Amino acid sequence: MLTIGSMQPVNLQGRSLRIACGIVAAVMIICFCSFISVLWKANHRSKYGPLHLAADSGDADEVRRLLAGGLDVNLRSAPVGFTALHVAADQGEVEVARVLLEYGAKVDLRDSEGDTALYLTAAQSSGRAQMKSTEAGRNDVARLLLEHGADANAANHFGDTPLHGAIHSDDADLVVLLLDHGADPSKSNSEGRSPIDHAGHMPTGEPGKFLHLLESHRLKK
Repeated sequence: MLTIGSMQPVNLQGRSLRIACGIVAAVMIICFCSFISVLWKANHRSKYGPLHLAADSGDADEVRRLLAGGLDVNLRSAPVGFTALHVAADQGEVEVARVLLEYGAKVDLRDSEGDTALYLTAAQSSGRAQMKSTEAGRNDVARLLLEHGADANAANHFGDTPLHGAIHSDDADLVVLLLDHGADPSKSNSEGRSPIDHAGHMPTGEPGKFLHLLESHRLKK
């Protein structure tokens, strides 16, 4: 117990305990969310067929063999309607994505939540934790999808676009890539929030850098 001048006594031990409890609670929430994510993925992958499994593991040769054998490149998995291209984008498997596109994968097919492969690539690190892919791999997939005509403004059922996802993922390189391919920073989602709004209310990172990127792009137009 500490008394400072005429101030009320300060219970440092109690304050430290509250801080410690808060930290423990935050760690428990993070662990729980990670556990749920792992369970979701395990359940989801259990419904994958051979093409989706090959895409998930990054086996481009096996993907090519299966497609050459007649499998439908746009076949969907239960329960969320992923195509193999969704899976490759989700995992940052650029060579798999290249083979799928070579065999005619439709670049803007949507899953049950309205997500395109490009959106999954952009939003992966914000909403789909513990992915094996690197940021560079995801951006290579995004670039490939855009080169094959992916819609940079395709919104899912919540109104979120790939640009919303890239900003929330704190990925400046992907933000620039999307802007260069026509992404609209003023397009609002179902909550009325545009990518510009997201940039101004970043929970982490540096909000200013995204606002600067968006403003610089606007001035170049």
